Amino acid sequence: MALRVLPWLCAALATVITFIGGTLICLHSAGGEIERQLQARDRDAAMLLAHLAAGVEPTREALSPLVQQLFESGRYALVRVERDSGEIVAQRVGEDTTRVPYWFSSLRPLAVTPASVELPPQAALRGTATVLGARGEAHAALWDTVYGLLLVCTLAAFVAGLLAAALMRRLLAPLDTLADQARAFADLRFPRQPLPATDELRPLATAMNALGERLETEQAEQHARIGELHHLAGHDELTGLPNRSRFLAMLDATLDLASANPDLRGSMAMLRVANLDRLNRSFGRNATDKLLVDVAARLRAIASAQPGRTAARLNGCDFALIAPDVERPSALASELSSALAPLESLHGEGLMKRLPIGVVGYAGGEPRERLLARLDSALASAEYARRGAAHIGDPETILPARTDLAGWREALEQALEAGKLRIDAFPVLDAFGHLLHFEAPSRILIDDLWYSAEAFLAWAERLGLTSRIDLFAQRLALERIERDGRPVGINVSASSLRDAHFLETFRATLEAHRDAAASLWIELPEQGVVADLAAFRALCAIARPFGCRLGLEHAGREFGQLGGLHDAGLDYVKIDAGLVRNVASNPDKHGFLVRICELARAIGLMVIAEGVDHLDDLEAVRQLEFDGMTGSVVRLQENPRNE
Repeated sequence: MALRVLPWLCAALATVITFIGGTLICLHSAGGEIERQLQARDRDAAMLLAHLAAGVEPTREALSPLVQQLFESGRYALVRVERDSGEIVAQRVGEDTTRVPYWFSSLRPLAVTPASVELPPQAALRGTATVLGARGEAHAALWDTVYGLLLVCTLAAFVAGLLAAALMRRLLAPLDTLADQARAFADLRFPRQPLPATDELRPLATAMNALGERLETEQAEQHARIGELHHLAGHDELTGLPNRSRFLAMLDATLDLASANPDLRGSMAMLRVANLDRLNRSFGRNATDKLLVDVAARLRAIASAQPGRTAARLNGCDFALIAPDVERPSALASELSSALAPLESLHGEGLMKRLPIGVVGYAGGEPRERLLARLDSALASAEYARRGAAHIGDPETILPARTDLAGWREALEQALEAGKLRIDAFPVLDAFGHLLHFEAPSRILIDDLWYSAEAFLAWAERLGLTSRIDLFAQRLALERIERDGRPVGINVSASSLRDAHFLETFRATLEAHRDAAASLWIELPEQGVVADLAAFRALCAIARPFGCRLGLEHAGREFGQLGGLHDAGLDYVKIDAGLVRNVASNPDKHGFLVRICELARAIGLMVIAEGVDHLDDLEAVRQLEFDGMTGSVVRLQENPRNE
């Protein structure tokens, strides 16, 4: 029930109770008074009739006019003169009618008896005068009294209802305010309301305000938690960088934006903290986390340098960077190297070798899967090289045959089982243009396409298949030497040296081709040899008795650690193409290569320059008196054959 209706119900109930009580009182008191008045009037009228009757003849004719006159002078139900003997001398009887409801007259009947007065002694007639007043008029008077009481009570109830309703509205106004406050709470709004004047409602208003303050605080905390969870859902907890799922979404947005302009060029890089588990075991969790945080901070600084760039942590050890404003991948590689180089002073020399970086360029409209496959291949090549320099993927090279480890395992094993591997032949000449040997890099056939070692060797290293590939290449090289009679150089992975079965099979193959083995040149990556000198010495012990020559490729960055390898059987070093390229125009490189050549000759090593791709560099290499050179401008007069 609404509280606003209650005053009217109370007023109505009070009116009914008051009216009933007043009516009962009125019927009792007013009715008795009317009865007394009627009784007194009837007695007075009877005395008057007796007095008048004493002065006339005691006959009907004389008394009837008196009775008639008295009967007509007022509302009487009975006027009579009778003898003592009971004989009625004159009488008028009237009908006792009334305008009040029968139930009312029955509810309060008037107990009035006829008034009888004996005629005076001097009257000629001995008898009695009797008068009885009409009760209908008395009931009407009583009815009017009760009706007036009802009107008064109704009016009083209406006025009381108005006053009570006004008071109730004033009392309920704070409740309405509290109701509005509660509805605002439901709408996640938390207003404060002034305290009401009503003492009884003031504690409720205080409690509601306190509840609103608490709900507002909880909502703010909940929003903060939701925001934190939303941030954590899309960001790495340790570094604060976007995670893989968020990065892929941003990469899709970047590529979609670039698709509107096919001429748009950008760059993307992926960095790996190599051997993360080993770092955790060696240096502890805190030091490794500090390294990851520092790397993330450098990437974040690069990303914030230009709008549109995005840095992310893809998993435990991999980071990525999108730079849509950098057209040349080499520029992004240089920027990354410059930003990360200072970390060596914080986390130890040689850190950059544990941070392989792959960088590729992309064009508008390139599918995400294709871009990530090229980038992963570039990172795998950088990780395999272990040179501490970023590897820049060539956009013109054939796409990787597979994009995941399982796919590469299937493709490589099928190719090896089917014998779909060949070796190329690129000449290595001495300073006079005479042939030293042919470089014979491996190529493998997958899906009717020949893939270079740069495309598949990093995956083979992960899968532990390098020893099978190296043994296959060894056999092909020895067969070519037997057929052509010219020396051939093969590449052997450092990981193969740690395989006892590889070393045993390698020895057996040399034994089977003993005559050709003396013309076999064996090259290993400088980084792999420095990392495991004992394994290299084991290979030297196997190969040297057969007359094989052993050398290092991509050398120069760890040259100071190679002094003791000459005694183990090291014959030559191939200086990395990055150190040779542009030597003609770079005095710093020129001076560095002079010192390397001097050191190499001091320990009896042959020095060969890799990547001689310009005639100016060719002339500079000759002036530096390198023992040999290879590159696009280094050619024999005949065309090399392929296996």
